[in-house]
Amino acid sequence: NPDYSSMGDFEKTKIQKFIDTGILKGAKEILKEYEFIYEDDKEYHGIIDLLLIFDDHAKIIDYKLKNTKDDAYIKQLTGYKNYINKITGKRVEIYLYSILDEKLIRLDKDSE
Repeated sequence: NPDYSSMGDFEKTKIQKFIDTGILKGAKEILKEYEFIYEDDKEYHGIIDLLLIFDDHAKIIDYKLKNTKDDAYIKQLTGYKNYINKITGKRVEIYLYSILDEKLIRLDKDSE
């Protein structure tokens, strides 16, 4: 339920287009800018733009202005995915969302 009162039409439209993807439907928890630090063989630090927790899985969404074609994104989000899987024990899906193109792209389709 975003508060659109202080937003212009462009911002309202972009937020509504994201909501219209349906990605939020059924989420039990919605965590924005979820920061974490953990140590494995080295220290890892990250900030997840949007973390959605469902009964049986989780979804990580990383916002990009436009460019969604960079292998570094897959590496970054795979690290986030491994961490969230480790702390929740849930299956984790990873996505990029292009704000300007209004496209939600699942990066790990083959790992279902």
